[in-house]
Parts: sequence; structure tokens; C-alpha cells
Amino acid sequence: MKKLFLAILLVAFFVSGCCKECPDCTNGAPPPKQMRGEKAEKRAEGKGRIKEPGKTGVAEAKTEAKEAPAVDLAIQAHPIVDSPEPVEVLLWHAYRGTERVALDELVERFNDAHTNLKIRSLPIPFDALRDKLQITIPRGQGPDVFIYAHNLIGDWLESESEPLVESVNAWVTDEELVRFKKEAVTPLIYKEALYGLPLALKSAVLYYNKAIVGDEPPFDTDAMLALAKKHTKVDEKRYGLVYEAAGLYFHALFIHGFGGQILDENNEPQLDTPEQIEAAKYVRSLALDSKVVPADMTAFMVASLFNDGKAAMVISGPWFRGDIKEGVDYGVALLPEVTATRQPLKPLLGVEAMFMNAKSEKKKWALEVMRYFSSDESALLRFRKGLQPVPNRAVLATEEVRKDPFIPVFAAQAARAVPMSASRQMQVVWSTMDNALKRAIFDASSDPATALGEAQKKVLHDIGRQKR
Repeated sequence: MKKLFLAILLVAFFVSGCCKECPDCTNGAPPPKQMRGEKAEKRAEGKGRIKEPGKTGVAEAKTEAKEAPAVDLAIQAHPIVDSPEPVEVLLWHAYRGTERVALDELVERFNDAHTNLKIRSLPIPFDALRDKLQITIPRGQGPDVFIYAHNLIGDWLESESEPLVESVNAWVTDEELVRFKKEAVTPLIYKEALYGLPLALKSAVLYYNKAIVGDEPPFDTDAMLALAKKHTKVDEKRYGLVYEAAGLYFHALFIHGFGGQILDENNEPQLDTPEQIEAAKYVRSLALDSKVVPADMTAFMVASLFNDGKAAMVISGPWFRGDIKEGVDYGVALLPEVTATRQPLKPLLGVEAMFMNAKSEKKKWALEVMRYFSSDESALLRFRKGLQPVPNRAVLATEEVRKDPFIPVFAAQAARAVPMSASRQMQVVWSTMDNALKRAIFDASSDPATALGEAQKKVLHDIGRQKR
């Protein structure tokens, strides 16, 4: 009955339109042909790309808006529910920068408002968080709740003898669920069950330094390359386009833009298709031929180059806002479309959510903490101080968010992004593809087709071992 209830609720939620009170709430993007309009017709006539101000930023985000379910969008204060006896809920997270500032304030507010129910927040380095969860939870240890992206749900449920995360089907209400954007809920559903409550939608966008690029970011990859070449001086370590190019997370946007996919509808890897090879060859040309993309970038190095005025454009996610130093005049735009395919670069979408430890002995109170952090009231503070692209419709409908120059762009980009697969097969792909991309893109002696072909064979072999 619980599964049936959730299924009916989700169907009703997703077939609904949007509220008229929420014009900036972007729930989806029309196909590329619809978005191009007159520009596509003129290009077909041989007149080339028409510069259209605003189409890569807030204006396009608004024109792509669809309506959301007709619900009361007033921001609701989270009710204070206290425990009759002292209870401490342990929260693990990997937040830093402005996101950490917002989270710490929310913890302090919660603890001040409750006499017996308290939150103890413990930051864990992101690179270590996954392993610590998988080691401690099976032993009956670890946090009661934790923050992570949705893509490990399948692994948490199927790679261990017992599930690591608890479904919230038994507790979620229609009023809670419908208040989130649909793309924040769908990826949290695994085999007809809902896991976690969403906190933020995160996908890569294009950042650009206005002092270098100007006010008009590129609409397609030809324009992006031209700008990048213009502002690249390798001897001065100045680059036109900077991002972690050898990692699958960022390279995926080129895979999708060239018409490829990582896994098909049956979760079978598609790593050496013609589209995959073309995407790798294109990025390889940016790195080795045009030299506009530097090698061996880390998140810290990307931020340093941008802050020092040595990166004209950067591909990164919403978290990058917190790394930009005060005084840098920058803009945020939708990722451009691929000139050759006329398909937009589509990044991977991660739904950052709060999850419950399946072995927690404090599930009632863990759920209360999850509801608190995902509430409208908390989401507004996470937007204000954490600069997070929150998925709460009521917050997105506020005048404060509508006036933010970046949130509508993040929303539009998330709507045209590809949700990360939460399957176990996808977890096999990550490290193998990262290694393959290093060779395919930055190794002049390596052939992209060969590198990707070897990755395909290894992943198929590893998935076969996983099934045994």
C-alpha cells in the first residue's frame, strides 16, 4: 500500500503543471529546435549565428519556465517538535565555504529552539565521506543522517548484505513532496521507493569573467572556442576555458552534447560509441591543438586561476560561487550548444539530499532533522547565506530569489541536465572512465578510440564480476 500511495502521489505530482505564482520556477526545457527559433532558420539560410542578448542567462531561464503544481507557495515556518528525553542526532556532511556557514547557522538555530533534541554536526572531507559511510554504517556506527548526492543510492542498497539508507516512504506526505521541484524528487526514487529529502540541485554551468569576456557569453562551441583562443596565453598561464577536463563528471556534458550516453536504458555501458569518440576528440583538440584547456586541474586550481584573472571562462557547479573572491566581476550562463550537432551541452545533474542511516536507532528524530533542513524556512537561509540552488518552490517564487542574477540560470541548466544514474553499474564506470579520459584527452601518443574501447571492455568485465 505504501508503494501504491507513493506511486499515485508521484504521478499526480509530475503530470501537474506549475503555479502561476512561480514564473521563475523552471521545471523543464523545450527541445533545442524549439529554443533556437528564428536563429535556427537564419543559420539554415547561411546567415550564421545571430547574437541575441540575454539568451544565455536569466532571460532564457525565464522563457523556458513551465508551470508547477497549484499549491500554496507561502513559505512555511518549520514546527518545533522536541523530544521528551535528551536525544542527539549526528549529522555528517562535506560542506565547506558558504554552504558550511549556512549549515552551521541552521544547526545553531535548531539547537537553540529545542530543549532536548539536538544536532551534532561533523564535517568530513568529501573524498573520505563515501568510504566512511560504507565502513561505519554496516557496523551499526556512523551518522544518523548525512548529506550526499543521489547517485550512490543503488550502491547503498545493493552492494552490502543490508541496506545502508532508509526509505522515507512510511513518513513522507503529499504536502512535503509536492513543495519540491520534480527534478529534485525523481532521482531520489529507486525501485519505487523514495530515499532522502532534497536540499539542492547541482549541475555545471558556464562562469565567465566579465572583465575579460564582456557581457555576452558564447552561445555555441564555435563562439566559445573563438573566445577561448583570444584569451589564452600559455606562456603566461592564462587560459580561455578552465575545468577538470579529465574527469567524467565534467566530460559528460560533452558526451551528451555530441549525442552520446554513458549508460543506455538497460544500464549497459556505452563508452566507445562514435558519439563518445567524437566528444573525446573535440575536447582533445581544445587541450592539445588549441591549448585553451589546461591539464591536471583541481577544483582549487580552477578557482585560483579564475580569481587571479587567468581564466576567461570556467565550467563548474553552483558551489563555485562560494570560491569566487569578492571583487571579481563575473557572470553565469547556460552551457552553449555544440555547433556540429546543434544540441546543448548537457551536464550531469546531482540532487543533493539528506539521507537516513538504515541502522540508526533514532529514526523518528533523524526524520525530524531531515524535515527541518529541507523545509522552506531552512532552504531560504541556505539560499541567502549558502548560495545554494534550492529546489523548494516557495523559495523560488520569492522576489528575493527572482532578483538573484544566477539562480534562474542554475534552475534552467538543471532542467536540461541529465540526472546521474544511481545504478550500481554507474559506480563501476567512474574511475575507469576518469583514467581513460586522461589518456584520450591529454596524452598525445594515445588514440581516443583505443582508450575508450579499453574502458568499455574493462567496465563490462567489472560489471560481470559484480553480478556474480
